Amino acid sequence: MDWWLEHKFRMIQNNLRDIDGKMNVDLEVAALKKLHANVVQVGCGGITAFSETALPTQKRSACLEGDKFGELLTKCHENGIRVIARFDASKVDASFEETHPEWMLRDASGRTIHYNDTVVTCLNSAYQQEEIPKILTEVLEKYPVDGVFFNMFGYQDKDYDGNYFGPCHCENCKKRFRKMFKDDLPAAGEKSGPRWRNYQKFKRETVDEILGKIRATVKEVRPAAALSTYFDEHVDIIRCETNTAVNRPLPFWIYSASDNVSCIENTFRDKASSNVGINAVDIPYRFTGVSDTFNRTRLYQNIGSRGNLDWCIIGTFDGYPDRSNFRGVEEVFGFHERYQSLYDAAASAAHILLLSPGKPYGGNANREYRGIFRMLKEAHIVFDTLIDTDSEAYAVDPAGFDLVIVPGIPKLRSAKLREIFLSGEQKFLGTAGSFARDPEMLEKCFGIAELNEQKPVRGGYFLTEPKDVFKSFRRQDWVYADRKRWEAVLAEEETEDVPADNLEDASDETSGLKAIEDTLDEAFGKDSAKEAKPVILPYVTPAPYGPPERCYGHEVTDIPGVILGEKSAAMLFEPGALYDQQGYEFFKFLLLDLMDHLLPRERQAPFSTDAHPKTEIFLNRLGERTAMLELLNLTGFEGVTVLPPVVQKGIRVRFSAEVERVIELGAVKQQPVTVTDNGFEIPELDLHKAYLVRFKDSL
Repeated sequence: MDWWLEHKFRMIQNNLRDIDGKMNVDLEVAALKKLHANVVQVGCGGITAFSETALPTQKRSACLEGDKFGELLTKCHENGIRVIARFDASKVDASFEETHPEWMLRDASGRTIHYNDTVVTCLNSAYQQEEIPKILTEVLEKYPVDGVFFNMFGYQDKDYDGNYFGPCHCENCKKRFRKMFKDDLPAAGEKSGPRWRNYQKFKRETVDEILGKIRATVKEVRPAAALSTYFDEHVDIIRCETNTAVNRPLPFWIYSASDNVSCIENTFRDKASSNVGINAVDIPYRFTGVSDTFNRTRLYQNIGSRGNLDWCIIGTFDGYPDRSNFRGVEEVFGFHERYQSLYDAAASAAHILLLSPGKPYGGNANREYRGIFRMLKEAHIVFDTLIDTDSEAYAVDPAGFDLVIVPGIPKLRSAKLREIFLSGEQKFLGTAGSFARDPEMLEKCFGIAELNEQKPVRGGYFLTEPKDVFKSFRRQDWVYADRKRWEAVLAEEETEDVPADNLEDASDETSGLKAIEDTLDEAFGKDSAKEAKPVILPYVTPAPYGPPERCYGHEVTDIPGVILGEKSAAMLFEPGALYDQQGYEFFKFLLLDLMDHLLPRERQAPFSTDAHPKTEIFLNRLGERTAMLELLNLTGFEGVTVLPPVVQKGIRVRFSAEVERVIELGAVKQQPVTVTDNGFEIPELDLHKAYLVRFKDSL
């Protein structure tokens, strides 16, 4: 088996600067060992070469003393640490612009894009198409690297300051686009329409082609080496980031690492996740790290979600000015090393699947998805995520879940998933107009023929009826209806045709009408009006909301906010986005009540607990009778700051399956735990605890 799939790895990335050509390799290796890393990803070539090279297209660091990359690789291998060579083909030294102007990206005005003393190159240029494979081949033939990583791969359209310069208009791109689509490239401000859609296809196909070429180069020269970047085609390790930015819009996504890792690990059986925790608070402030609690939280989320560990700093450890997170990295990496065999064996214990509308490494920030993700985490429900994409080998079986939650996906991108769901017997819970653009899926999953989006109107509500469904709302009858909502046209139910013979027995008009009524009563039920299904979460019309003297006049309609069937529920508004943006728990309770109606609690999570809702819980199978339970205390998160958590005391965990024994997985030693009432008590939870639970029968 390939090394990146055989065992979970612990990787540290040192983004080398030119001045690191003088690095002390012995100090670097000693630091990697102290932090329990078994993989290092380190600068090799592209913008700057840190190795000896005979190629005129490689500019060596002016500070390079000997062959630093070669020295580091040799000493890492001697200490059992694998080495991934980092390349960046997105830019070159500005001196190349004079000798090779045809390599450079150009905006619509023909201007090249400079940043400091580098210039942005084009994917379709001879530099990326021809020279990069030569540079790669030289390194692969000279060094026994364990992998290759490409940073900022693909098409660039903005600089490090976020300034947008639009699609490349170099001659290479113009010719290639015209050949493919018989058209001109879109302008910088053109972000819709047929030409823009063709440009997205152009980027996908050309990136796919060059990644295939790079993969062929890597595997031909060094078959055992992994290829990694921020794409999923042709790669072995999918790169993703948990990062921050000082001007990023709120709300802050505290579950970033769990989300990123879960999506990749569940979607791709034949690829590894590499979700890197960026130590720096932002790119302009690379030498100040995030808080220690936040840093450790990300790393624990990585391993709890069945992923690898990955952490990054700028430069080398020697002289790095913010060392406050080193001890936390050592703690989490050391814990993972101690229990490596358990993390290697961890498998899904979920019966619920949450579809991810997009790839986290593609800029996914869907509010409906994130809101529901947070709802499930806070309710301590065990669930998997799966990217809405075709995969040659899904790591989890999409047909094997009891319930599939669809967060506002109007039409699946994946033909493969669509086929699986059309032929499956899962239950579905959809929100925010899910499958509105796919009539077949809409009818199959929810019994709806058509969904019509309504213009948002302030002042409307939903009536939380019937109470036997919405059991969390005994004392709250109205919930406000903000943002979008949809109205449904139900699919026609199949009924037996009224036999013509029954209508011909009537001797006159009156008896004929009576025969029709009797026949219809027999077909549809005599008390059909009395037995009509109740409207679920009926919409309450807006009325004046000011001044207070005029705040009346609302009317309860027969327009449902939810279409509820035996195996499905369609929430015709945006509970996830409302919870993500506005935070009121009643939106969460509406969804959780519907989940309780569709699925027994023990299928949502095989345990109950009184842990705080901001305790993230991971449950992974280790065979038929054993599971690993991890608790991550997020109570220190207060919206923008990740403080040390509030220590929780006396947490109870009780399982639905009969528990045989429980062992606490300590950082130093394992400790047996007393089992009572089919569960156990956690005396004190600081940031993280992990337990091995053995059951008398299967979980």
